[in-house]
Amino acid sequence: MFVFNSFPSASLFPFRHFRMAYSLLPVIRNLLENSANPDVFNVISIACGTAIELAAFELLARSRGVKVNYLGCDINKADLRFNSRVLQKQAPHVKQTYIHANIASSPPLSGISNAHCIIWRHPEFLSDHDETPKGLILDMCQILWNILVHKNAKAPLLITSYDPHEMMIILELIQQFCGEELKYDLTIDKQPGRASWQNPTIEPEDKDPLFNLNHHDQCQLLITCCPVKKLEATEDMFLKALAKAFLTLLPRVHPGEEKKLTDLLENLEQPNSDTLREATSFLNDQIRTKDSPFIARELLLSLLTDDYEQPQSSHHFGSGLKF
Repeated sequence: MFVFNSFPSASLFPFRHFRMAYSLLPVIRNLLENSANPDVFNVISIACGTAIELAAFELLARSRGVKVNYLGCDINKADLRFNSRVLQKQAPHVKQTYIHANIASSPPLSGISNAHCIIWRHPEFLSDHDETPKGLILDMCQILWNILVHKNAKAPLLITSYDPHEMMIILELIQQFCGEELKYDLTIDKQPGRASWQNPTIEPEDKDPLFNLNHHDQCQLLITCCPVKKLEATEDMFLKALAKAFLTLLPRVHPGEEKKLTDLLENLEQPNSDTLREATSFLNDQIRTKDSPFIARELLLSLLTDDYEQPQSSHHFGSGLKF
């Protein structure tokens, strides 16, 4: 961990962990600044991708004196044991608590409702590998609903994703679940070093362009107002909500090719888990199967901001911020 009150030394940026944590600082700072409590921040992390976000909180705690009570929730007990054993020592300025919880079926209601701010990094709405259960997308939908329904009305919610089309799905769902007073900031992080069509960086272990580690947290959604509609939370409701999101999005990302989508769009009118998986793979293939995936991804980033930004609320971070 490092303490800094100005732009950190360039020598630190070759270290991936520091680079990833530093790229999260602007949006996490905004998350805290939108919290109702300016003195002590109760943060809950959903299905915590803990190490990187915790490093960002530690950097803020050391450099700006903020006090953070961090509650990490995950279904993976092995990850929780690692967090408790290792991260407690690596981020001593952040008070940490870890609990085992299935956020979809049995969410920690008191933790969510008492949080001053909520962070959910890299939800898996669009995971479509063979080993991924087809029902996972429904679990993600249930988790999103549980957060929106049970969180304090004043608590901001930060959701980050690797790829733009996943953020589009998330925004489509949020627009269905929330009333017209919905307010959010949409940020595309384009700080130096990010992979792009001008800088086609691929880590050695990244075989799938959808999971390039360099794309971590690039799409950042900070929700500050989201009154929830009165809906009955059933599997059928989530199926229909996801189907509606895909029905809206698929023609938009594949314009002029409606004939190729005819069968899939018809099947989405009566959705099931197989149809949702087919739609997920089709959407992912808009990057994954392209000869120039970085260019395809850039086009989707532009579509994301053009179609989903709210007036005077969308941002592109193009340079490191000073603290």
